[in-house]
Amino acid sequence: MEIWAIFVAVGIPGSITAFLFWRIQKKITDAEKERKEREIEKDECLILIIEGTNAAIRMGKANGEVLQGQKCNGNVTTAMQNADNVMEKQRAFMHRQTVKIFNETK
Repeated sequence: MEIWAIFVAVGIPGSITAFLFWRIQKKITDAEKERKEREIEKDECLILIIEGTNAAIRMGKANGEVLQGQKCNGNVTTAMQNADNVMEKQRAFMHRQTVKIFNETK
């Protein structure tokens, strides 16, 4: 019976310790996964901001050319289409983020 008691005395604390370490490791892994997802979303948001800025610059340049030349050319149409595309990308990104936040609050 002595050996059995030793195994029980050593096994229970060892099992509890292993379980606690497993839970800590799981929390760290989950936090790291969430951090990576947020980093990807942040990068996507920054790309959209840069694209929006570039679209605004192109639109301003096209408008300047129109005012300078007093005629509308293909640059304005292209700049407007570019601005519309960027605006649609930004809208889709915001919708995805809204849905994600809504699902997280449930």
